[in-house]
Amino acid sequence: MTRPGRLLAALAVAAVAVTGCAGRSCDALPRLQAEREAMREDYLELVRSGASAERTEQADADLHAFEQQVYDAEQRCG
Repeated sequence: MTRPGRLLAALAVAAVAVTGCAGRSCDALPRLQAEREAMREDYLELVRSGASAERTEQADADLHAFEQQVYDAEQRCG
């Protein structure tokens, strides 16, 4: 899967998993945290590769949105 595709897939998974933390088990949180770390590495690799500003800006926005969802889940589940 391409990096942008991976970011979008992770966002979709997070949206489902994060909403599941409200009043339910937080079993998905470690997986979300691991995915966040993988996305961070993918983002850094994309930036280092010299990708276009359009690609890196979109990847940055996707990563930020995912990080916010994981942070929110950490707050609810913590």
